[in-house]
Amino acid sequence: MNEVLQILILSIPVLIFIALLIFFIFYTIQMATALFVWPPSIPTDKKTRKNIVNELKNYFTPDKKFKVFDLGCGYGGLVSYLSKNFPNAEVIGVELLSVPYKYSKFRFRNNPNIKIIKGDLIDQNYRDADAIVFFYKENLKLSEKLKNELKAGVPILSNNFELLEWQPYKIIEKPDVIRKWKLYCYKK
Repeated sequence: MNEVLQILILSIPVLIFIALLIFFIFYTIQMATALFVWPPSIPTDKKTRKNIVNELKNYFTPDKKFKVFDLGCGYGGLVSYLSKNFPNAEVIGVELLSVPYKYSKFRFRNNPNIKIIKGDLIDQNYRDADAIVFFYKENLKLSEKLKNELKAGVPILSNNFELLEWQPYKIIEKPDVIRKWKLYCYKK
């Protein structure tokens, strides 16, 4: 009996190593395929995150309950920042790509204020949204969807891409080494 127990105890590290190796191989394959998919997952820089939070503070106090959608949330950098700055907000990240979605879903698994949805942002329902933020090369479908579904007064903050057929009430420019990045601020 002692020999069987010793063999089991000695095999645990080997089994853990094999499980980690399988996970690493699977993750590497997923990451390699994600490199060739458009749109890429690009993290929101710190300055833009601050600008987004500051703009949302014009509408919501940090202790207010509201629902904000991050369309194309990627690995969840902005989702995390929004949740920290608005601890009572329900932050919903929408991501199409499998690897960033799985990463974000795992990353925020213990945060009850954050929900990560896998899917196309055009297929989601935004009728109960109180705010929308996104980094997405806009198309007419998104413009029409937001016009049709959002309640009056909902702020829409677009990182670097204009919404077709909408007039921004403010454009916040952030100079960069190569070009100017802009935060387009809209209101339904």
